[in-house]
Amino acid sequence: MVPSTLLNKNQVGRRDVDFKADQELTLHDFHRAIDVTVDQIGQMQVRFSKRLPESASLIFTAHIMILKDVHFVEEIKKRIEQGVPVTQAIRLVAEHYVALFSSSSHPLIREKAHDVEDLCTRLLANVRNTNSKEPVLGNNRIAIAAKLYPSDVLKIASESVKGIILVSGGATSHVAILARSLQIPMVIANFAELLYIPDGTPVFLDAESGNICINPSERMVKPSASD
Repeated sequence: MVPSTLLNKNQVGRRDVDFKADQELTLHDFHRAIDVTVDQIGQMQVRFSKRLPESASLIFTAHIMILKDVHFVEEIKKRIEQGVPVTQAIRLVAEHYVALFSSSSHPLIREKAHDVEDLCTRLLANVRNTNSKEPVLGNNRIAIAAKLYPSDVLKIASESVKGIILVSGGATSHVAILARSLQIPMVIANFAELLYIPDGTPVFLDAESGNICINPSERMVKPSASD
């Protein structure tokens, strides 16, 4: 039985928010954000190199490859040079790639849409210098979220998360692969009500059976010898 914390978009730390200062951002800020993002992803790979198999680490290698893709970067650069605000240019190009990948009939290609969304939110935070370094949920908690990106899993894994309840997604997603690689118990549940339980609510999570119990009794968590 472990206290739970709901991870909303702001708590994860890199979600999109409109700032008046966006209008002052320049092409130089965009290129700086690209360099910072590549460096951050590389640091994450190094930090988790002993805990992630090569197949899982390749998820983030793919992120770096997207950032170094000439077409991706040039499309954003072209819009900025045409007078489109930097953050809007990033969104527009990211949305194009998300739509492109999402329309694929191949699940591995569709998964790339989440990778682009992950990169977009990180780029937006870095171009604005708002990428929070604050803890997400605190140690020894069960994280409940409607959606997580791959880098979110690494962020919360660094805080000794005890489990993840994902209220959407699929077992073959990159998030699920990373959770398994990092030995973080995870259950995917299609119950939106989980997103409204109070912070700190005790939760019992059994990833092997897929069972979740909110406010479990002591007897349920620690059955007596006679049971």
